[in-house]
Amino acid sequence: MKKNVKRVLALLLAGAMTLSLAACGDSGTGDGDGKNDGQTDQKEQDSKGGTEDTPSGEKTQITFWHIIPEGSDGYDSLNELIMNFNNVQDKYEITHVGYPFLDYFSKMTTAFAGDVAPDVFMYTMDDVPTRAAAGTIANLTPYMEADGYDTSDLYEAEVAAGVYDGNQYALPMSSTCRVLWYNLDLFKDAGLSEEDVPTTWEELYDVAHKMDIVEDGVIKQLGFDPTAGEANYHQFLWQAGLDYFDAEGNPLLDQEPQKEVLQWMVDFNKDYPASQLQAFTDAGKVLAADGFLSGQLAMMVANDQKYAALKYANVDFEYGCVPMPVPAEGGVRSNWSSCWSLEAFNTKDEAKIKGAWEFIKYMLEPENMEAFYNSQGWLTASKTANENLRTDDIMNVIIDEIAYSREKTYFDFAPKWHEDWNQFMELAKTGTPVEEVLAQAQQFYLEKKVNFESTN
Repeated sequence: MKKNVKRVLALLLAGAMTLSLAACGDSGTGDGDGKNDGQTDQKEQDSKGGTEDTPSGEKTQITFWHIIPEGSDGYDSLNELIMNFNNVQDKYEITHVGYPFLDYFSKMTTAFAGDVAPDVFMYTMDDVPTRAAAGTIANLTPYMEADGYDTSDLYEAEVAAGVYDGNQYALPMSSTCRVLWYNLDLFKDAGLSEEDVPTTWEELYDVAHKMDIVEDGVIKQLGFDPTAGEANYHQFLWQAGLDYFDAEGNPLLDQEPQKEVLQWMVDFNKDYPASQLQAFTDAGKVLAADGFLSGQLAMMVANDQKYAALKYANVDFEYGCVPMPVPAEGGVRSNWSSCWSLEAFNTKDEAKIKGAWEFIKYMLEPENMEAFYNSQGWLTASKTANENLRTDDIMNVIIDEIAYSREKTYFDFAPKWHEDWNQFMELAKTGTPVEEVLAQAQQFYLEKKVNFESTN
C-alpha cells in the first residue's frame, strides 16, 4: 500500500477544501476571514427593497449576495461576469457581496427577519418551499411566462425543486451528484483490477472486504464504509426503489424493506466494533478530510467536488469514479443532488423584482454558466454548459450521473428531516438494534407531523 506521509500538508489543505466545498453536499469556497465585514452594514442597507421611482436615465440598483468572498479564489472572475451584466444593458446595475460559507446563512436569516435581504441571492434548492410559503421570495412564474422562458436546458429534477403551489419560485444555479470513488492502486494491491469495480451492492460487499487490512486490532485499510462520506440512508433507500416518506409525508421507517436497507448498512462492517471503525475514521482525518484522500479507504461515496480535492492534494495513487452501486434485484440508478438556487427577494418593488429576474436569466445562460464553472469549479445547472465540461473519463461519469440525481422531497413539518436522521444513524452505528432505531425514528417524525398539523 502506497504511503502518502510526504504529502501530509497537501492532504490537509485538500481536506480543508473538501469540507468547505462539500458543505450542504455542494460547495463553498469561502475562506472565513471576514474580509467583507466592514462592508456589511452598508450592503444590508442597500439591499432593502423600496418603491421609490428611479430617476430618469439612472439604472435600478439590484443587490446580489453569494458565498464567494472578496479575496477568495474565483471572486475576480465572478465579479467580471457580474460587471458584464451591468455593461450589456442600461436598466439595471448589480452590486454584489460575498460572505464566507459558514457566515452566509446567519447573514441571510438576519436579513430576512429585518426585511433587508438582497434583491437576488443564492440559497439551497431543497428548502425553497419554506421561503415561498412565507412570502419571502418572489414568484418568478409571471416573469417567465411574459418572456416565454424555456427551462429545458436546466435539469428537470432541480427545476421541479423550485416549484411551490404550482409556481416557480427559484431556479437552479448549480448541479451535483454522488458517485463511487475508488482507489485503483488498492485494488491492484489486492489482486483486483478496474473490471472488479462494483456495480451492485452484492459486488460492493465482496470486493470491499478483499481490501480490508487489520493489524493488532487496528484497521489499517478499509474497503468501504456505507456510513461514511456522503453515503446516506435515504439515498440507499432510493436505490432500493424505496423512500423515507410516502407522498403525504407519512414516514415509512417501520416497513420491513426499510429495515432491511438499514440492516445492510449496519452489517456491512459488522466484524469491526463501532469504536474500531471510528478510530479508523479519525485516523484518516489526521492526514486529510477523510480516509479516501489519505489513501486508506479503497472506495467512498462523495460528490463531484472530490475530484477537485484529489487534484489539489496531488495524491500519489490512481483513482476513478463510477455510478453508485445498486441492489442486483430491483435496483434503481439514483443519487442525491443538493444544488444552489437563484432566488429573488419579495421586495414588492416591481422594478427590483424584474431586475432580479433579468439577472437570474443572464446568469443561467449556458455561456455564463460555463464561465461560472471556470471561476468556481461547481458543475452548472445548464445541460449545454456541462456538455462542454466533458474533459476526461471522470468528468464524463460525473456529468452523466447528474441526470440520475434527485433533490430530497420537502415536507413542511420536517424541513431538515435528513439532518434529523443523523441522531438515529448514530444509534444504529453504535449497536442499537435496527428495529428499535427505526421505531424511534418513525415515532419522532409522526409526532413532528401531528404537532405541525395541529398548529397550522
